[in-house]
Amino acid sequence: MFEYRGWGILVWIVPFAWIFAMIAVVLAIGHYEPNLAKAGAIADRAVGAGLALGAASLWLISHHRAAVAPGRDQFNGLPMRYFSYPVAAGAIFCFALPYMAPFPTWVDRLMVWLGHTLL
Repeated sequence: MFEYRGWGILVWIVPFAWIFAMIAVVLAIGHYEPNLAKAGAIADRAVGAGLALGAASLWLISHHRAAVAPGRDQFNGLPMRYFSYPVAAGAIFCFALPYMAPFPTWVDRLMVWLGHTLL
């Protein structure tokens, strides 16, 4: 359950809106990648870009609101200004994910579980 006060609900809405926008950009470009590992890397980078833009947006919004109405915007009892840093950490993780040691993605595991082969 989420509790928010003032513009605190934007902590939830802004990063997901940016993530959906970045995925929509990838789909609008019409990029097709038959290799699941490369497609997963593209999706990770799109989510990372969305989170980075979401963190920047949250930082700007929270600093603007701190000047206009200090102490009014909270999400789950914490001031809104603290949430841009975990979102930025998530962006860094998503950008680094394609460069980590190769491991089967959840899609690969699902296909193996279903008994399909991936070529």
